[in-house]
Amino acid sequence: MKGKVITGMLLGAAVTMMMVPEMDRVTRKRLKRAQRTMRHSAMDAYDGMMKYMR
Repeated sequence: MKGKVITGMLLGAAVTMMMVPEMDRVTRKRLKRAQRTMRHSAMDAYDGMMKYMR
């Protein structure tokens, strides 16, 4: 499960890196903020599932 989450994050980062040069600074800041929020949410969900499965 953790491997799939990490793979998804890496693919998302790769797509974002291809798109970023065409965007302005404000859009890049928003994307970074959203990426950080989603990453933390995914980590919290994973941790919650692992605690539930114990």
